[in-house]
Amino acid sequence: METMPVTLEQATSLLDLRFVDMIIGPDYAELRELEGSQSLTDKVPGHLQADVILLRQQCRQALRTLTKSEFTATLAEEKFRVTQLFDVDSQDIFILARADVKTRPLKSLGMAERLFNHLTRPKLSGLVVVSGGMRHGKTSTADAIFIDRLERHGGLGIALADPPETALNGIHGKGRAIQIEVAREHGGYQEQLMRGLRSRANIFYLGETRDPPSAIEVVRVSGNGWPVLTTLHADSPELTFTKLQSLCAGSGASVESFNAMLADNIAAVIHQQLETVKTATGIAKRLQINWLVLDGKEDTAIRAKIRKGDFAGLNTEIAAQKAAAIFGNRT
Repeated sequence: METMPVTLEQATSLLDLRFVDMIIGPDYAELRELEGSQSLTDKVPGHLQADVILLRQQCRQALRTLTKSEFTATLAEEKFRVTQLFDVDSQDIFILARADVKTRPLKSLGMAERLFNHLTRPKLSGLVVVSGGMRHGKTSTADAIFIDRLERHGGLGIALADPPETALNGIHGKGRAIQIEVAREHGGYQEQLMRGLRSRANIFYLGETRDPPSAIEVVRVSGNGWPVLTTLHADSPELTFTKLQSLCAGSGASVESFNAMLADNIAAVIHQQLETVKTATGIAKRLQINWLVLDGKEDTAIRAKIRKGDFAGLNTEIAAQKAAAIFGNRT
């Protein structure tokens, strides 16, 4: 039975509340998308300001010592991904995105059987992209896939992030994860991936693909015989491929060669959207997943379209796979 969300008045700590992110300015703090609230933004009340002061001080200290605008802050061991901005008055503004440190089991996400079986099969190899809009749970889903494979199959997993949003480092069932914070000034994903390759890890996880070098590198590395996970901002499965191609074009590399490499190496695209729905107790979230898997059944036609850059043509296969999952008409 789902418990009622704690209200601002009932909370004794910010961690009692379920919210997406928080804005901390020089003299204010606001919560965004607080569960149970009818508003998208709520001011942090006075009795919770002690937590705000601690986080503000920590962010300012990190900004001075790390000299970068993205980093991780913690409150009672709970992590927040922080992005620092300047307003027009040259004041520091910190956006703290709350990390879902309690990653849900993969089985609980309600994936179609074919998708779940594909992601968990022992010999999975190639690129798995989890895409969606901002704050739509991409990281939580990718984390769940990464952890499930380590628990289920064992081995070594390398997780790279800039900065880390969730705590993955350590033992997971039969396997071990080594989590690395990637610094752009130290070579970024490309340098850390090259080091990771020497570890002969069983699975790689790049926290987010958001620039041309990382897009090319993640697709290239995924052709080496092991699963490679990443997340990407995109509004549909089709646009996931378009975004990867656009990132490649931004590097000056050959789009045709990139599409050919992507066609050979892609294993699955999972696009998800968190829909906001009103309930009797406030605002709730509902997860919608669209997906495309390459598991040997329709691979030839799908890979041919990717190679040609016919990403709109993939919508036929996406619809067919979803319909087969619903109606049981698997080919």
